[in-house]
Amino acid sequence: MNVYAKYTRNISHTHILQMRPVAITFVFALMLSGCVEHELLTWLKPVSETEINDLVAKTVKNGSSNAVDRMMPRLASYVSRSVREREWGRETQPLKSLREQEGLRELLIQNWQNEVDKASEQGHSVVELSRFTGKTELPPSWTFIPGTLAGLYPNDPEVHEIVWQSHDSNHPESTLWLLTIGRFNTTKATEYCIEMLFVDSKDVKSFMADGTATTYEDDPSHIEFHANLLRRSAAQCLRRCQSSEGLAALVRRMQDLPTGPMSVAVVEAVVAHGEQSLPYQEQLRKIGQRHGASAESDVPEIDIHDFNEYSPDVRRMRLVKAMKELERLVALSEN
Repeated sequence: MNVYAKYTRNISHTHILQMRPVAITFVFALMLSGCVEHELLTWLKPVSETEINDLVAKTVKNGSSNAVDRMMPRLASYVSRSVREREWGRETQPLKSLREQEGLRELLIQNWQNEVDKASEQGHSVVELSRFTGKTELPPSWTFIPGTLAGLYPNDPEVHEIVWQSHDSNHPESTLWLLTIGRFNTTKATEYCIEMLFVDSKDVKSFMADGTATTYEDDPSHIEFHANLLRRSAAQCLRRCQSSEGLAALVRRMQDLPTGPMSVAVVEAVVAHGEQSLPYQEQLRKIGQRHGASAESDVPEIDIHDFNEYSPDVRRMRLVKAMKELERLVALSEN
């Protein structure tokens, strides 16, 4: 059983219905990444590019909230699979044709705003309104809108605002994922990622007390697992959404890094900054050596259909690639 399966084995339809919807994005991201096999995936059966574009075109033409409700689970599934594969270098399902669908962005934003207005009329925030404990098979379809928009329209200022409207301080993993796939290189996003890069386990325990993406017990190992997951997610976000402040934070995080997935995420994030990573090349090499990875190492062959980002083979593959990229940057700087 892999590390994600261990912490998602108890998820049921009931748990999903009791979750904060901003955490639903994270759960489906785990499941759709291929790291976890779960019966809930039967809710979101894969569709082809042609099928999803036909469905979207019909929904935009219809324009009703009911049509959007019917579309969202399948659209969210398609976009989630595509962006997750893009993040890890797989062949991805095309999103270009969806982005070019006239009226889709506006329709999704309008449906989200309708929920914001509904919450305001009731004297609540949209996050409070999203605390759904109904008895239907799926969560409210509008809870999939922020992740779908972030995946389809990266760097969009209006989508950036929606991400923060959906932000629940008790579920930072969801916000980190949306900031990453949305490539939001803003001061607010960077500051939040840096905060999560150094998150303390005591703070994570307070997040978890209000309910998370899985069933947790009051167990230090569970708490530390979740803390490390947040730190890795923050490093990955700073890798995609680069800034001088983010790089400085990653360099601080390199100090006393434990072996394992956290080291991989931080090394990749620092090297991704290109020539700005060169002053730290010796530190990076030492971390690679601790994992048995160097620029001279052979890159392990990984079957993309069995791709688990936290397996030992995948960790080593990623570190070897990072070391090779570092040496390429060094050679360029010397020419």
